[in-house]
Amino acid sequence: MKPMNNLENLATEIGKDIKDIRSRFATKQEMQEATEIDYSQIVTHDELEGKHYLTEHQNISHLATKAEVVTKLDKVDFDQLKRDVVTHGDLAGRNYLTEHQSLSGYALKSELYNDIPIKARISALENRPSFDTLTPTQRDRLKGENGHSLSVNVRIEGSYRNGATSQLNLFADVFYDGEAVTSGYTLDYYYRGFGNNNWGVLRNQTPDSAGKFGTWSATQRSGGWFEVRIEVNYRGLKASGFAHLDNVNDGERGPQGVQGERGRDGKDGEVNFNLLNGTKGFKRDLFGAPEGWQRDLIWNVEPDKYKDFTVLSTIHDSNGLWQNVEVKQGKVYEYGFYAKAEVAHNNAFVGVSWPASTAKTPIVEGNPNTFGIQLTTDWKFYNYRFTAEKDGWTQTRLEQRQEMRGKKLYLCGLYLKEVKNNKTEPLGWSPSLEDLRGPTGPAGPRGSDGAPGQNILNQNNGQELKYWYGSKAQYNAISIKDPNTIYDVYEQ
Repeated sequence: MKPMNNLENLATEIGKDIKDIRSRFATKQEMQEATEIDYSQIVTHDELEGKHYLTEHQNISHLATKAEVVTKLDKVDFDQLKRDVVTHGDLAGRNYLTEHQSLSGYALKSELYNDIPIKARISALENRPSFDTLTPTQRDRLKGENGHSLSVNVRIEGSYRNGATSQLNLFADVFYDGEAVTSGYTLDYYYRGFGNNNWGVLRNQTPDSAGKFGTWSATQRSGGWFEVRIEVNYRGLKASGFAHLDNVNDGERGPQGVQGERGRDGKDGEVNFNLLNGTKGFKRDLFGAPEGWQRDLIWNVEPDKYKDFTVLSTIHDSNGLWQNVEVKQGKVYEYGFYAKAEVAHNNAFVGVSWPASTAKTPIVEGNPNTFGIQLTTDWKFYNYRFTAEKDGWTQTRLEQRQEMRGKKLYLCGLYLKEVKNNKTEPLGWSPSLEDLRGPTGPAGPRGSDGAPGQNILNQNNGQELKYWYGSKAQYNAISIKDPNTIYDVYEQ
């Protein structure tokens, strides 16, 4: 019977195996049905891995629960929160705008005043470089008809009141590209008035650093007005300015006052002529001839005048312009002139003596006898005084030293005058007596012969006398003087 049991057990086990096979494997029918499955809803292993879902428990012990948060807020932060937040009631009490307000009734700032262009112009003006600070390239860019500007203003300082002028000082205000110019320019000075309607002119004037170029003294004048016009030349540009001064009458002249007592007689005035001849227009033959070794040392006449003086120039040294001038022992003399140089230097001097073959003797030395001089590139007035140590002749002159050979020296307006009445102010240029006499006219025709003359008789003893007329130099050249001759001598 046991074998039978074994068969039953075997059949049972085989039945389990078959059942297991059926559970693990699909039938043809099931396979056919599987082809109809919607695989779009199926997730593959790769897709699942790409989601990075948690695969193990995460530690959240450091996180607070909702209950812990509420507890913390209630205990610590709630009071602070109440202080920092605004309630709806508080906000409503502020009356803040809750909707857009129309601004159509208001004007824009730009509509009232637009200062942007003005600010831009001011900024450009403040930051504009001066001409002297520009590079050569920048200067070239500025060239052209409208590259630079030159403007001029004329000022008359003083008054013209009740027919009398105070001292009138004339000033020029010159601006180049809006910047003040104080040197390096010249001007032509035109003037009229005080009863004269015709324009007078002084050309090539050089104002001082303050712009002063003319002065009219205080005096009683005629006419009712005075006018000044100038033309300025600077860096190739020209500009003009004009000024007018009217006489102001303060009312009718009052009654004449009582004449005061006569004062003490003063000293008779003296006319102080220039001792140098022909220095305004430069008469070459009036100046001493150079020595033989100086035959090439030439002074040239410049095309432009200065203060209406003819300007002379030389590039040589040891070449002074001089004339023989007689001086007296103990008297003080002033030598003055205008000068400038091609380059500024101190290699020039004024000397009182000139030892030359054509110089008249005795040659007088002065005290002091020489003066060092500092020349600049601008016109400047110079004056020096010396005392003659004895009677004789001086040949006062201005020279350059050898170091400046080849550089131009400009000179004009020379004068030599005696200092009278202890005057301290510069004497200034004036013409000589010979300059005022003018040139000698042509000789007239010879007149008819007169009646035979009679000898001059000495009324004391009846002695017949001769008459002689000539220069002092001619008189001094007569070695033996005739005691019976009257010598009429004139100063040379």
